[in-house]
Amino acid sequence: MSLIIGRSSCLNIIRSALAYWEFDETSGDAADSTGNGLTLIATGAPTSGAGIVGNCRVLNGTSQYFSIASGGATSLNPAGSFTLRLRIKGSGSMSNKELMGKDQSGAGLGGYILETNGTSPQLGVSSNGSAHTNLTYSGLTMVSGTWYDIFAGWDKAAGKLWMSVDAAPIQTVAFTAGAFACSSPFTVGVWGNLSTGKFPGSIDTAGIFGRKLSFREIRLLHQARSYPFR
Repeated sequence: MSLIIGRSSCLNIIRSALAYWEFDETSGDAADSTGNGLTLIATGAPTSGAGIVGNCRVLNGTSQYFSIASGGATSLNPAGSFTLRLRIKGSGSMSNKELMGKDQSGAGLGGYILETNGTSPQLGVSSNGSAHTNLTYSGLTMVSGTWYDIFAGWDKAAGKLWMSVDAAPIQTVAFTAGAFACSSPFTVGVWGNLSTGKFPGSIDTAGIFGRKLSFREIRLLHQARSYPFR
């Protein structure tokens, strides 16, 4: 009974996402599991491998990434609280890599970005399309060959950026203004300029929610290693 309840709860959480990608395809683009049609377009022919659940997609860190052009990603500009979820495993240096977001330099192009600052996960959010407020997750050095399940976002009611890795206690920093509705593409495995900070490694799951997930929801999704959406 608990397995059925857990699976049902996870599917309900995933269905509430703006977009959610499981990367079960062995090649080509990554389908949006929510039915909202936000397909991630593959560049450079990412390969596949064994993920936590089903397949994952593997990026070489030099020429491969996923993206949605700016014109097709306007619904991924969250107007209020939001949550990013990304499960990754590096295969090379984890230092200063761009993991997922909608962001690049230039007026009106800064939004939000999940990245590494050195080898620590970091969330950066811009309220004006340029300058960013950053939350760097302390006490964790990301290393190659280890899976990490990152949840991060903005809690409008609390006025804070927040992050949890592998369902560990949430860390926060004050931020009250909200994310700027930028015109950058949405990207996974590279920055919004489509050339900087390419990530080498495996991507098992990615998603964005137009709300803050509760810690209970974070734990459910993190522990759901056998509940594929499809």
